[in-house]
Amino acid sequence: MVLEKLTLRVVSPAGQDLSFFGTVIFSLETEGLPKKEIARRSGFPAGQTSVDFTVVPDDLKAYLLAKQATLVTDLMSSKQPNQDTTLELSATFDVDVAVENLL
Repeated sequence: MVLEKLTLRVVSPAGQDLSFFGTVIFSLETEGLPKKEIARRSGFPAGQTSVDFTVVPDDLKAYLLAKQATLVTDLMSSKQPNQDTTLELSATFDVDVAVENLL
């Protein structure tokens, strides 16, 4: 299981961009495994309401199949937006699936 794409976009308010961010790093944590960075981005141009992150193409199977995992967000050099902002994070994974003949 490999993360292929991670996108962050503004849901509301209308007209809000992502320029208040400096550097954003997403990582996964689960018991018994080290914290693993999965994606990062520095630089959020003014006017941009949706951005893709640079993803780390590592196998995440152990993290995603763990009983419990936590998505951690580290923010550096970021500012607070002038108003409450709702964001949406979407992820696309490449997953290997074995299909057995059930007949």
